[in-house]
Amino acid sequence: MYKRETKPTFYIVTGYIDFRCGIDSLCLKLKMINPEFNIMDNVAVVFMCRSKDKIKILYWGGDGFWLIYHRLEESKYLWIKEQNNLLEITYKQLEWLLDGLSITPKNYHKEVKKSLII
Repeated sequence: MYKRETKPTFYIVTGYIDFRCGIDSLCLKLKMINPEFNIMDNVAVVFMCRSKDKIKILYWGGDGFWLIYHRLEESKYLWIKEQNNLLEITYKQLEWLLDGLSITPKNYHKEVKKSLII
């Protein structure tokens, strides 16, 4: 079995897709948005339906594709409305999205990146 040593880089496709799309159609949509984008480069891509209650995550597992589908029963996801952009997000932002929060919350502690703290 093929195993990844690192977490994938996460992306969202802004706007909405037709949820009848399968793996091949989602890959084609990615190529139309960004021809240089390679789904096989240890990335996971999140797609949203128009009703904002379903997401699909497309991921290349090394020997085949994973297509993860999640449907909410009584709420909606917060989503970026601009159309057809590929936006890189962090794992924490993906967690926020899946928890029903915005990927850009107003009040949270930002990571401090300093080489020396006195």
